[in-house]
Amino acid sequence: VDSLFLTPDSEFLLVFDSVIMISSFILLIYFPLYLAKTMSFCRSVLNFNNILFHLIDIIYTIDLILGFFRAYYNFDEILVRNRNKICKNYLNTWFLLDLIASIPVFSIIKIFENACSKELEYTHSKYYNYSLNNLHFIFAFFKTVKIYKVFRNNLSFKK
Repeated sequence: VDSLFLTPDSEFLLVFDSVIMISSFILLIYFPLYLAKTMSFCRSVLNFNNILFHLIDIIYTIDLILGFFRAYYNFDEILVRNRNKICKNYLNTWFLLDLIASIPVFSIIKIFENACSKELEYTHSKYYNYSLNNLHFIFAFFKTVKIYKVFRNNLSFKK
């Protein structure tokens, strides 16, 4: 049963939290530059940017799931490994932020933009695409707030 829980100081969580931080920095630095350059996600389906943003969405979804398996230290510095307590603690603390951050907004934007025919895309102004990009930018903010979560919860980063 102990193997089902991830302790806060495990090497796997250190590596995974590092991936979360790298993803967050990509969103902080690369995503605004990408938006300034293209102003639209309407490009070919398999390019580097699309794969990168889809991968980041998948990473944050995995983090949402892992939240239910992360043991934590309570206020008395006792490691809590009780499934019900872990779930209750996660639902009361980071779940809402993780849920918002794991919404695959990039995929949703691609679906809406690809659903438009060429004629509709031609009649829409660039502000239509820009507003969809703003939606992704707002959700990207929630993903970058997870940097705080990583530093707060991972013991290796604290040291």
